[in-house]
Amino acid sequence: MIVLSFGYDDRDWAQAQMKELHPKSTYQWITFTACATRPTCWGGGVFTDDKANSLLVLTTEVLDDNHTSGTLEAHEYLHAIQQNQMRRATVWPETSEWPPSWYREGQATFAQNAAIYYQSFDLYLKNRRYTSEELIKDSTITSAWIQEFFVVDQPQSWFGKYKSWRQYDLGARMVEVLTAIKGPKSTMEIWRLVGAGLTFNAAFEKVYEISFDKALPIISKAIALDLGRS
Repeated sequence: MIVLSFGYDDRDWAQAQMKELHPKSTYQWITFTACATRPTCWGGGVFTDDKANSLLVLTTEVLDDNHTSGTLEAHEYLHAIQQNQMRRATVWPETSEWPPSWYREGQATFAQNAAIYYQSFDLYLKNRRYTSEELIKDSTITSAWIQEFFVVDQPQSWFGKYKSWRQYDLGARMVEVLTAIKGPKSTMEIWRLVGAGLTFNAAFEKVYEISFDKALPIISKAIALDLGRS
């Protein structure tokens, strides 16, 4: 894996490096998303080519807790593992042949907290709260809302309906439940099976021995109760 770090003033250089290292990648992502302006130059990403070479791209302009604690690196490295299990080059936008975005980002968000704040459960919970403050405060997010949110084959309208951060914090709650049921290896097995040609729903049922549609109401209720709601 190659690590490419840069600040706002180095955007053009970073984009040229990414284009050279991964010619088929969406290197424009650097100026469009990861580092569009100086105040919002805080993104990170992992890109894998058709030879399984990974490029970890990290911005260093905004040095907040996420950039100094190790959570950003842990989050993006988890994406590298996901892509390694899929055994496919990175595509964007992702197609229905990939697990849903809330699973991808939720697993990485769960992993960053579990990997960096492993010293105690209290410390893990503290940082879990920090990364999901809006989720905790929004009383409209009930079990019914959560169940409606977790769509597997997401149409474009889905992305306009929900705030993007719900893919991260609420997705992490889903992965946390699945990890509690069958361990972290089970959540990564989903990627291996999808990479082998199974749909997400088929992979889920193979791993957890229950269909996603049947499990979803139960998981949604558990998440809602943890948030103090019905």
